[in-house]
Formats: sequence, C-alpha cells, structure tokens
Amino acid sequence: MKHLNSSKDKKKFIRSILQGIILVLLIGLLFNVSFSFDKYEHYDPASLTNAEDKGFIALSYSAVDRKGDKDMISIARLEEHFEALKKNGYVTLKQEDIENYYKNNQQLP
Repeated sequence: MKHLNSSKDKKKFIRSILQGIILVLLIGLLFNVSFSFDKYEHYDPASLTNAEDKGFIALSYSAVDRKGDKDMISIARLEEHFEALKKNGYVTLKQEDIENYYKNNQQLP
C-alpha cells in the first residue's frame, strides 16, 4: 500500500473512502426500494368485531373519456352511474378507509 505522505494524497484517500460509503448506502437504498420483504397477511373475516359487516363492493373503470367509445366510458355516463349508486345507498370510500378496514378493523363509512 502506498504511503500517504502529502496532504493531497490524504485528501484523495478520504474522498475515496467517503465516495465508497455513499455508494454502498445508495446501493442499499436501491435494493430496499426495489424489493419488499413484508409478509402478506390474509384477510380473516372472523377477526371483524361487527357481525353485520358485509364488506364493500369495488367498481373499476378501465378508462374515462369526455365522449366515450366502446373501450371507454363517457364522463356523462360515469356521472349517471355515480348518481344511481348514490340513490341506492352506496357511498364512495377513500383508500385510507379501506386500509383502516383491513389493517385496523375499523368500520366503513
């Protein structure tokens, strides 16, 4: 190993060490972001506290367009769907409501 005699060599050595540490941290962060090792917990209806809880129904539209076509629903038609659902007692849920329902056994609105 080369001796670090000059101040310039010492600075280069310290800079190289810091760059190596930063590189290792970035690789670790990238690995952590790319791969999740959380264990999936299955939904257990028996864990619910309210026996009358029947869950929820989720609707999904592949695409919404101003005019609509065979693959996309129009905004006007979507509004008709929402109005019909509202008249029949259905409510809109937020993602937070659904997460709390599954993770914390909280009642749905």
